Amino acid sequence: MFMLATLHEFLTIFRATRAYALGLGADGSPLSYLRQNKRWDNVIHVFLLGGMITFGDILVIYRCYVVWSYTLGVVALPLLLLVGNIALLLVLNVWLITPPANSDNVFTLIDISYPTNLAQNVLTTGLIAWKIFKQHQFSASTGLVSIDRLSLITVLKIMVESALIYTVELTFLIILHFANSPVQFIVQAALIPSIGEGLF
Repeated sequence: MFMLATLHEFLTIFRATRAYALGLGADGSPLSYLRQNKRWDNVIHVFLLGGMITFGDILVIYRCYVVWSYTLGVVALPLLLLVGNIALLLVLNVWLITPPANSDNVFTLIDISYPTNLAQNVLTTGLIAWKIFKQHQFSASTGLVSIDRLSLITVLKIMVESALIYTVELTFLIILHFANSPVQFIVQAALIPSIGEGLF
């Protein structure tokens, strides 16, 4: 994950230099460069972004599965959302390489991918947080007291705050995407480091 994030950061610097400093876009604007799907660096950027999001989702679902004592029923909906996101990602990557004549349906898929990802992330993080909170309540009701200052509530706060970085950024990206704002490319470039930061 660290290697993917590092590769992505180098690629982001490369893309930003070509788009903003060298003005290599179709009409000379940075935005036209970032929207050119045939450029190898833009294709790799999309593959890295999708791969990192998928890897992060798998890791969070697995953590939820472990925290819930390997109960498959608890992670059934997050797994279903993950399979849907992987299918969307595959369709979008095929479209990126060989765009269809009519791309209206593909834009609908793009509109679906970020919100589904957000739903899956909030669901798994919420399930983990709820289980930790319930365990804290159970421990407190049995009289188990932490000797040091570290309690399950502290662990819960750290976990939720870490996950909140990615969740807020993804929410902001969804808003920018539906507003068709060019700022979405800046937020999108910062998404991969946030995934790594929120998971570790």
